[in-house]
Amino acid sequence: MRAAGTFTVEAFVPTGLKPEPAVPTGLPVGVATMEKTFEGEVAGRSATLFTAAFDQGPASAPIAVTANLCRLARCAGWK
Repeated sequence: MRAAGTFTVEAFVPTGLKPEPAVPTGLPVGVATMEKTFEGEVAGRSATLFTAAFDQGPASAPIAVTANLCRLARCAGWK
C-alpha cells in the first residue's frame, strides 16, 4: 500500500531538558516536543519527541531522531 499526504507542524517547543550530571557530547544536543497534523490520503495527528544534535558548521542541518505516536486514516470516513 502507498498513500500520499502532507503535514503541518502545529507546535515545536524546546524542553530545556538537561541531564544531571551533565553528559559531554561532541555536538550540542536538544530535546523538543512537536505536534503535526497530516492531510491527504494519509490523515491524522502525530505527537513527537524530537532529539537533535546541531553541527554549527556551514551547510549543516540538525541530525534528528523522532519517536512518533500517530494514528493515520486507513479508510474514507475515519475521524
